[in-house]
Amino acid sequence: MAGKKWRGFADFQTPENQNEAIMTVCPGNPDQEGSRFNAIMEAAGRQLTRLFIIQAGDLGFHNLKRFNPKSEAAMFARIRGERWQEIHQPTINKHMSGRCEVIPMANIISDTSFPERVALIKDIYERGNNSVTDWFNDSANYNNPARMKRMQEKGGSVEEWALRSDSLDYLCDEYAMRSLMWKRFSLEEIYLGRAVNQHDFFQRENTERPEIDLTIPKVLPITIHSVQMKHDKRIGRAVPVSESPPIPDYARNIIEAGQGPKKALG
Repeated sequence: MAGKKWRGFADFQTPENQNEAIMTVCPGNPDQEGSRFNAIMEAAGRQLTRLFIIQAGDLGFHNLKRFNPKSEAAMFARIRGERWQEIHQPTINKHMSGRCEVIPMANIISDTSFPERVALIKDIYERGNNSVTDWFNDSANYNNPARMKRMQEKGGSVEEWALRSDSLDYLCDEYAMRSLMWKRFSLEEIYLGRAVNQHDFFQRENTERPEIDLTIPKVLPITIHSVQMKHDKRIGRAVPVSESPPIPDYARNIIEAGQGPKKALG
């Protein structure tokens, strides 16, 4: 039996006079698919005149390579990213037609400096006794128990050291890519989830090759609000149980109608 359709809205705050932004999407993240993604794009369409979405499906390779040959893991990650765009392009068009460009991660990391950026970030981590090492370790400690549980539920198993290694590879690729996003766009990033939000977080530790700028976009956090509904017999339809936090006028009709993309990417 299908679960209840999620209802809610997204919000984020942009600095005054800023109406362009970038956003990283990682296909496979349920908060960036289906009705939740619709809510994010609804908010973006109201607040931004231009949005560049970096479709980072290729990062999924690091979550797949322990259970698949590396070539197959890379291919599946790439295909999952392409399917994500196929499924969600109508939502993008609905809220930001002509104002939003989806750019595959491969396009960003084609910059010839990408491998060296990855290596520099990894060297900073391995040097230790710095904020990069601490944050990467905290991130692995936060994410890996859930990853381990999902793998066990699927009948697989993996050593903790292997998960930490995969997490490090993922983070090095992600933040090397994000430094290239800053180089290319010089825009702040609306971002969902845990992230480094200091521009110079990596660059200030980059004493080896400071001419390769590891500055990353400043993060503008996206918040997803779930809205609980109840049936109002007087008017014959569902209404929000609570008005806290306040529901934006633009989101109210969709929330009460229960509209949105039918299915998130599997």
